[in-house]
Order: sequence, then structure tokens, then C-alpha cells
Amino acid sequence: MDLYNYIAQNPKSQQAAMNLCSQYGVDAINDTHLADCLSNLVTVNGEEGLKAVMDIHPDRAVIVHLYSVPPIQDEQRIANMKIYANSTGSLNSTTSSTTSTTDNNNNTGINNEGNSVALQTNIVIFAAAVLIAFAVIAKN
Repeated sequence: MDLYNYIAQNPKSQQAAMNLCSQYGVDAINDTHLADCLSNLVTVNGEEGLKAVMDIHPDRAVIVHLYSVPPIQDEQRIANMKIYANSTGSLNSTTSSTTSTTDNNNNTGINNEGNSVALQTNIVIFAAAVLIAFAVIAKN
């Protein structure tokens, strides 16, 4: 049994389903037609239709209770925001000697690992350009 048949055949939600279909201009004759109406309502109206159908679901309170996520407390949310507030992308706001060092020439605090990744990327790009150049020359 799919969602639409469940809602259409359930006595708790049957009248609400008929009212919903009539709001969208379709009068349901029987349970099968009512289920088709609900299905078409979702197909035609998308998310708005799905929300309307789920609002009349007979087990809506149970579903909301089981799958609702408790809101994060403000203090915890602010603490989480502070963790990611630095621009280095690291979880710790202080620099450690193993992950980032200060450049002695210009004191910018650039991460050495980031420099090595950028250098490796540049080398790969340069090598690819050289290979393409050799291929073009060899073809001519």
C-alpha cells in the first residue's frame, strides 16, 4: 500500500483528503479515485502538494515526533560557529607547529602543507603542458 492509498482509505484522513482534492478542483468519487487525486496533486504541485498531503496524513504526529531533530542550544551553536570562524580551515584557532608555520620573510602565516599541494599541482599542470607541446610538435 502506498502513501496515497493509505491516506485515502484511512477513516481518520479520508474526509480531509476529499476536502484537499476539492480545494484543487477535483471531486473524488471513491477511495481509488481519491488516491489518484492525491498522487496527481503531488505530481502537479510538487513540494507544495506533498506538504499539503503530508499535513493530512493520519500518522503525522508520530512521524514528526520520531524524526524531529531537537534544536541546538544557542551556546552550542555559537561555539560551533567560533570553531570554524578562522580562515585556515583548521579546527583549532591557534596555530600549531606541525600544521602551520609563520613565513619569516613576510610574516603571513601560510600553511606549508598548502604550499606543497599548490606546488605539486603547478608541477602537474606544467608537465601536462609540456607533454601537449611535444605531442603537437611530433604530430607536425
